[in-house]
Amino acid sequence: MLFREYADYLKEELAEFADLPWLIKYYEEFEEETSNLPTGYEPPLGFIILAIEDGQTAGMVTVGKLIDSECEMKKLFVRESYRGKGIGRKLCTRLIQKAKEIGYTHMRLFTSLKTPLKLYESLEFIQISPYKHLPKELNGVFMEKKLI
Repeated sequence: MLFREYADYLKEELAEFADLPWLIKYYEEFEEETSNLPTGYEPPLGFIILAIEDGQTAGMVTVGKLIDSECEMKKLFVRESYRGKGIGRKLCTRLIQKAKEIGYTHMRLFTSLKTPLKLYESLEFIQISPYKHLPKELNGVFMEKKLI
C-alpha cells in the first residue's frame, strides 16, 4: 500500500527523531488514519490523487480541509523508481486544479523535507508563519499558495 511506503519513507527521513514521543504519537495516529481511509479525505472537501505510470501506482498526494476556504496539501510521495520524471509536479498541479474547482482560496502545507521545497516554490507557494503547532525539532517550513 502506498500509504505504508510513505510512512516508511518518512521514518527513514526522520530517523534522528525516532525515539521522540511526538513522532511515536504521529505514527500511531498515522496507523489509525490509514486504517480508516478515506476518512478525512472524502469528497467533496478532501481527496486523494494517485499517479499511474505503466499500469502501476507511482505516487500520491492528498488534500484535506483546514478552515473555511483553506485546504492543506499532505502526503506528497513518489515511489523511488519513478522519481525524477516530473510525477510530483503533475500530482501537485492536479491537486491545485481540483482544489480550485472545489472553491478553496488558499492551500497550505508543511514540510520538514528539503527535496520538495524547490517544487513548491516553483508552484508559487510562499513561506508563511506556522498555522499549527508542530515540534520545533522538525525544523520545517510552512507554505501557502493563493488559489484565486
